[in-house]
Amino acid sequence: FYFYKLSYVCDSNYLNCVRYLNILFFTFGIYFTYLLAKKFSNKNYSKIIFILLLVSPFNIYTAYFLPESMYYFLIWLTFYITFSLKVNKQYYFVIGFTLGLSSMIKPHAIFFVPVFIIYFTLLNKSLTKSFSNNSLFILSFFFIKLILSLFANLDFTIFGNYYSHAIRSYTDINFSELLKIINFSFINLYGIISFI
Repeated sequence: FYFYKLSYVCDSNYLNCVRYLNILFFTFGIYFTYLLAKKFSNKNYSKIIFILLLVSPFNIYTAYFLPESMYYFLIWLTFYITFSLKVNKQYYFVIGFTLGLSSMIKPHAIFFVPVFIIYFTLLNKSLTKSFSNNSLFILSFFFIKLILSLFANLDFTIFGNYYSHAIRSYTDINFSELLKIINFSFINLYGIISFI
């Protein structure tokens, strides 16, 4: 939300300033979606996807004081960078850093980390190379949080202050509840395997 402090310039009209920022981030995010669609399909389908996303009710959050548009912009930017940059050591750092920026806005970005690790493991043929590249990716993901915690006087948390409290209250489970979760996990796994 630090970025949205720019809206203080607008005084009492701050909500409209935030709406303009949200529309700007949303449009750029949709543009990266268009570029990704163009990379994997033809140009006409990409234009249709761009227009449908632009006019869909998916953009309702741009009217409110919410950071979702900036989050989606950075997520789509991360995916675009993933499929566009040349693969080298900087590649893993840049992707981790961009995803780390996304996690500063909404901690849900951490759920993309396993997806990228699996992708990078498949991308690299060697197990040692895969381990070193995934380590670089994970370190760069947390690098931005560490830098901001050191220099901006913020707490270093994985899920942010708001979600850390909720996580602590939900992770206090007993052994029988854990067995139920494991049972449902195996049922889910069986469903996935039978689908494949």
